[in-house]
Amino acid sequence: MNKFFFATMATSILLSACASDDNKPAEEYIGKSTIRTTKLTPELLQELGKLSDMQPSPDGTKIMYGVTYTNVSLNKTNRELFVLDVTSWTSEPRNITNSKNSEQNAVWLDDSHVAFLSKESGSMQMWSMKIDGTDRRQISHTDRDIEGFKYSPDHKQVLLIMALPVPRIDDSLFEGLDKTTGRLVDEMNYRHWDDFVDNYPHPYLAAVAEDGTISENVIAIMEAQNIAIENGNQTLEVPHLHLAMLRQQDGLIPRLLTYLEADPKQVAAVVENEVARLPKVSGAGADNLYAGRKFAEVLTKAEKKAAEFKDEYVSVEHVYLAMLDDRSLAAGEAFRRFGITKEKFLDALSKIRGNQRVTSQNPEDNYDALSKYGSDLVDMARQGKLDPVIGRDAEIRHTIQILS
Repeated sequence: MNKFFFATMATSILLSACASDDNKPAEEYIGKSTIRTTKLTPELLQELGKLSDMQPSPDGTKIMYGVTYTNVSLNKTNRELFVLDVTSWTSEPRNITNSKNSEQNAVWLDDSHVAFLSKESGSMQMWSMKIDGTDRRQISHTDRDIEGFKYSPDHKQVLLIMALPVPRIDDSLFEGLDKTTGRLVDEMNYRHWDDFVDNYPHPYLAAVAEDGTISENVIAIMEAQNIAIENGNQTLEVPHLHLAMLRQQDGLIPRLLTYLEADPKQVAAVVENEVARLPKVSGAGADNLYAGRKFAEVLTKAEKKAAEFKDEYVSVEHVYLAMLDDRSLAAGEAFRRFGITKEKFLDALSKIRGNQRVTSQNPEDNYDALSKYGSDLVDMARQGKLDPVIGRDAEIRHTIQILS
């Protein structure tokens, strides 16, 4: 009986996993052309792999390069990375990636590791892996696409390029005209071919942690700058930073607020209103940012909070505690409406963080790892997300035979 129960439960889990994948349309992999012909046609020329961006390894023994493949019928391309050992005339290129996500801007981190850009997580982010294709992992988690990056010679800092929207002119010109598409052009380079230039590349300097990742704290400050520029604010204020932390996908602050039964999206909506009420500027120099007094005070208090916790680095929880520690900020609408207090926040933090100390620039990845990377099957069953097994007797019997 126990054996049958275990087999049935295992079958339910397996069928549920399979069913969820079946509902997703499979995206065709674009690789080396399979065209076989004796004639050189335009289609064949288009589908030939195109080599680009050759990068020698630090020790000079290998070359990494990309090959872009095109599928004419799908009108899509895919780029793969290859490594060639140049110390031997008989060595063959090794394909170190095999995905549908077009690895871009690849660089060597050392003689055995590389970094590159990929959309594997849904947005263009930085990834790293060994040159044998193993240990592939995401090392950045920004809220917008990264268009390019460049490491410092010691690899302790990285320059990130991300697009920012062109600040809109004075909104009072469009008062009552919320559906207008009109615009005022007062400078050159406002149009590229048949598209208006609505964004521009902006550089950000970020510190790189010992494990190669970029910390949530650094990303939050970068995103706060983006929010300020998008909203026409010339001074960086606490609401910009607050909103940036709330928008971090899978970030620590949204997880902590969920523990407090405060919906991060609803809290973010209130903070967005706070940002909308901040003074705006337009015209020349509108994108020159300055740190406001409260903004600087919060970051300074966050450093003291880290020292109180005996942590080696400042993390997002220290910043949030510094905000709650300030009476004027703690009395803000977002905190009051959702009942977020310093005491409740510390209690939730202790449940997620436990007794761990911050000994790296990206400690959030180690907090509450079970719930972050695992699946609560009991909760999924309670919500009706597990696929039912009733009416699938034949599949169950077949699975039991295999398990037996």
